[in-house]
Amino acid sequence: MASIGIYTVALIGLYRCPMTLDKYLKTMKITSRQFSDLLGVSIFAVRKWRQNVRTPRPEYIRKISALTKRKVKPEDWYAT
Repeated sequence: MASIGIYTVALIGLYRCPMTLDKYLKTMKITSRQFSDLLGVSIFAVRKWRQNVRTPRPEYIRKISALTKRKVKPEDWYAT
């Protein structure tokens, strides 16, 4: 097994890749239509969120976080 420096390990441990709504829905095999029905929004809104064309309003960000059991966190919408 190759040895890596402790500094590298520390950096890897601090960085967390954001979970996008698109990644989550693909992983869970949930369609945009199903998710839009759960949230009570149009399918077009969900499609725009998935494609990063639009960012949901704060109340929907909170609902998405709750529906995904915090897999898609509020801060994930603003990660670069």
